[in-house]
Amino acid sequence: MEKVQELKIRAIAKILPVRQYEVNSRAKVSGEDLLLCGHKEVEGKAIEKDGEYVMPMPFYNEVNHYRRLKKAFTKNGLNGVKSYVARFVKDKEDLDYTLDVIFR
Repeated sequence: MEKVQELKIRAIAKILPVRQYEVNSRAKVSGEDLLLCGHKEVEGKAIEKDGEYVMPMPFYNEVNHYRRLKKAFTKNGLNGVKSYVARFVKDKEDLDYTLDVIFR
């Protein structure tokens, strides 16, 4: 990928709306916090107020549009970029014209 194309992809990524995706992970939670939330037992055992428990928790990360656009461009060129950006733009004719002007 040329430097000019990389700069153009960065510019497109900056104007796309912020999106998040969920990542399932685990986190330590105190027994006191679990009791305050209304939990009575974890894995069939009673919760101790002073104990620590590992619980599944969802975390949210922002989508890295630049990385995804770069991957789309590497795989399918301008058509890959168009198909990725099309998910966020309503006016398809305007999208095609804008991307054609940007990538000239």
